[in-house]
Formats: sequence, structure tokens, C-alpha cells
Amino acid sequence: MSTAVGGTIRPCPECGAQIPVDERFTVWCASCDWNVDPGERQKQQEQQQKQETRKKRRGGRDRTGWRRPGALSPGATASGCTPR
Repeated sequence: MSTAVGGTIRPCPECGAQIPVDERFTVWCASCDWNVDPGERQKQQEQQQKQETRKKRRGGRDRTGWRRPGALSPGATASGCTPR
């Protein structure tokens, strides 16, 4: 389907509403606000990647210095002892 401006219409990936697409502008959904600020999602992803990098540098420890579950060394138990 085409719009009056020469664009097309496609369904929203979040709510399924019909979204007019014009290549000159960022596509967003007026029904659910999907993609209203596409830069915000990128900022959140970058921040999460930085946090993961910092955790890896600290050996899996969070900000408090405690290891998170699943960050144990291979063969180590929760108490930190290696089973015999």
C-alpha cells in the first residue's frame, strides 16, 4: 500500500499498527511510541556493554566486590573451595 507522499505503510513490530514509512524521516509508531527515540536504545546498549567490560576486568565482581552467581571459576563451589 502507498501513501499520498509516495511512501509505504508497514506494520509496527511492537503493536502491529499500520505505520506510514517515508524514507526522509525516522519511522516510529504513534500507537505505542516504538522507535520514538532510536538514539536512546543505542545509549542503553553502550552503557550495558561498558558495565560488562568493567565486570570482566574485576573478575566477575559487581560494584560491591562480591562475585555474582555464575561467575565462579570452573571447578569451584559456592564457598570458593575446589571439590576433591
